[in-house]
Amino acid sequence: MDIIDNNKQLCADVERLTAEGRFDEALSALDSAIASNPNADLLYMRGRLLWKLGRKADAMSDYAAAADLDPSSPAAAALEMARDIMDFYNHDLYNP
Repeated sequence: MDIIDNNKQLCADVERLTAEGRFDEALSALDSAIASNPNADLLYMRGRLLWKLGRKADAMSDYAAAADLDPSSPAAAALEMARDIMDFYNHDLYNP
């Protein structure tokens, strides 16, 4: 089994764990995989999970790292959207 097959299996496992609400296990699996083989797909996937868990700064760090490794990855768009969300300011809502 090569790295691509391993990554596909890991992605499927993480998706299943996330769907079951087993976020800590999914995050742990991604952390282990990234420690041994950091790549854009895994960093993007971990970023999505971290965003879902409310850890937005950590998610943005993973998006940025993934975009650095592969500028054409979906992480680049996710990083841009995350920055837009974090930079949003509505004068009507925040000014008395």
